[in-house]
Amino acid sequence: MKKGTALLAALLAGLQLSVPVSWAESIEDKKAELEDVQRQMDEKDAQREQKKQEIGNAVERLIAAQNELAEAKRKLAAIESRQRALEIRIRQNEAALAAKQHDYDVTRKIYEKRLRDIYENGQVNYLDVLLGSADFRDFASRMYLLQRVIRRDFDLIDRLEVQKEALLEQKAQLEEIRHQLNFAYAEGQAEQKIVAQKTVERQALYEQALAEKAQLDAE
Repeated sequence: MKKGTALLAALLAGLQLSVPVSWAESIEDKKAELEDVQRQMDEKDAQREQKKQEIGNAVERLIAAQNELAEAKRKLAAIESRQRALEIRIRQNEAALAAKQHDYDVTRKIYEKRLRDIYENGQVNYLDVLLGSADFRDFASRMYLLQRVIRRDFDLIDRLEVQKEALLEQKAQLEEIRHQLNFAYAEGQAEQKIVAQKTVERQALYEQALAEKAQLDAE
């Protein structure tokens, strides 16, 4: 009896010692689990904050791309407006050039006819004309007519030279405007490529921002 009582006491003592140890291990395990869950939550929050930052950066790049695209379109519109203005100036200068060319051709024909008359009829000897006068009145009349002929010839030559200079100046001006137009065309083509590139970049950034936001919402 005494041996049974002693054995029961030993078992109870062992049970009392083992129960606190089991509880302590369980508490430590739960604590570790909670810490692991907290760590995962913190990592998830950090990932979400990082994702939000990436979305914010994507939106900023999208806004910058939109502004760059708007600026490129503004430049292109200005270039196209300058092209239209230059095309109008070219048409005006072509009309002015045609008018000057016509005036010059008319004057040149008159001048050529005058030269042909001189060649066919010979150069007038002004001294013989004057010395052939019958009296002073006839002399004065012949002098007046000769002066008119000479003045007309000089005026014809002067007019021809002025028209020729105006024609050359008009041609040079037209060539300069055409050069400006060609430059504007080249500049416009380059700006069109920039607009196309900025449009693609803006679309890519927009789709990236949408994808990142959808990914954030799904988490």
